[in-house]
Formats: sequence, structure tokens, C-alpha cells
Amino acid sequence: MDPNGYQRLHGIALAFYELGRRTEFEAAFTELRELWSDDAAEAVAQIYAWTGEIDEAFGWLDKVVKKKDFRKLQDYQHPLYRDLHADARWHSLLETRGRSPAQLAVIEFEVNLPD
Repeated sequence: MDPNGYQRLHGIALAFYELGRRTEFEAAFTELRELWSDDAAEAVAQIYAWTGEIDEAFGWLDKVVKKKDFRKLQDYQHPLYRDLHADARWHSLLETRGRSPAQLAVIEFEVNLPD
């Protein structure tokens, strides 16, 4: 199996969705879920988020959290998640990862630039 296969299918599914080619979108998205659901739960969540299926997106993000595969939850600001930001579950997810706005606001750091 192609190690980059899920990334390819992720991109293809999103492109077909944006082009309005629903049959091809569904085929690519179904293939992604069937072949890569264990390794690419976040990619599936991103597509659900982008297509407005918020509950499904959070269901797949929960799978990532339950597997404790947090390395796959690095890019919280990814534009594919934009429709999740207003949902309380998004803030809860950020908080469990120490990334909520309140948690980030209390981090102190100092930048020293050379003279």
C-alpha cells in the first residue's frame, strides 16, 4: 500500500468536493475511510469539517484522541477546521491538548534580539 496514499486521497476528495463533483468525491472519500481509517482519522475529520458535517468531524477527532495519536493533532489552525471553531467541543479539544486561548495566553516568553 502506498504510504502516501491517504494524503493523495485526502487531496483528491477535497478537490472533487470543491469542484462539485459529488460522485467522485464520495468515491475518493469512501476509499479513504475504508483503506486508511486507522492511520488517517484526522484526514477524515478534516474532510467532514470542511464539508460541514461537524458531528462526524468531532467523532473522527475523538478517534485520534482515544488512540493518543496527538502527533496528528498538531495543526489546530488548519483552515479545514474553520467551521469547528465556534463549537464548544473545539474549545474542549484545544484545552485537553493545552492549546486553548486561555492556556496559551498565560505562557510567558521573552524574545531577545541582538543589538
